[in-house]
Amino acid sequence: MLAYCLKCKTKREIKDPNNITMKNKRSAVQGVCRVCGTKMFKILKKQLIETEPTTNPQLARQPLIVELAPQPPTLRLEP
Repeated sequence: MLAYCLKCKTKREIKDPNNITMKNKRSAVQGVCRVCGTKMFKILKKQLIETEPTTNPQLARQPLIVELAPQPPTLRLEP
């Protein structure tokens, strides 16, 4: 996997990549640069968090229905 090395100032291959999960539940890869040995870190794209369906019907999501109020007629005054 490629990541940007701050010491080499170029994209390099990560040596010994480790998949980690950050505090905010995002995925990342951590390792070292193959050339200079500096620590490298790359945050991965956000993945969809799948939620388990609930068995309680009151907590289940209901479809949102929005009714628009009728617009009052506009009066045009012509000279």
